[in-house]
Amino acid sequence: TIKNDADAVVAKVLTGTTNFELVANLVLASGQGIDFSATSDSNAGLSSELFDDYEEGIYTPTLTCSTSGSYALSSSYDSIAYTKIGRVVHLQGRINVASESSPSGRLQMSLPTTSASPGELSNVSISYVMISAHGDGGLESIFSRIDSGAAFCSFYNITDAGAVESVDESRVDTVFEIHVSFSYISA
Repeated sequence: TIKNDADAVVAKVLTGTTNFELVANLVLASGQGIDFSATSDSNAGLSSELFDDYEEGIYTPTLTCSTSGSYALSSSYDSIAYTKIGRVVHLQGRINVASESSPSGRLQMSLPTTSASPGELSNVSISYVMISAHGDGGLESIFSRIDSGAAFCSFYNITDAGAVESVDESRVDTVFEIHVSFSYISA
């Protein structure tokens, strides 16, 4: 039997066909988690099999350019939801750009956590990004890439001919929208 500080039963040892029932939250001390290293599997260079992180939240990304400048977001659509399960971060949401401040270079959007470091992960192509109301008829197939150890994703376009090109300030209007739904491995 497991009891809490008030000596009330919060869990009992399983017997027969009784299911394990937890009637209070299970709180782990900082740095502790569920250790899956009992198996002798290869973890492909990753150093931990300890599940010690779960987080849900909303963050306000920054939208900058690789050379200089930035974009201001509309207060109505300036946040992206994220869920971090272990080292995998899932993002989903929409941001609206309201104005620009001397942008120059490839568009970059900040991430809630830094991506995995070199050696653990090579560049990651993102499955879903949409930029709408951008004013450029030549943006056919937009995607995003997160480099190893980066705290941002960069936006690219694949042309009808199959060439990859940066999406920079010349490809978007002053006001546009970015929709995202993707996952990446964090540091």
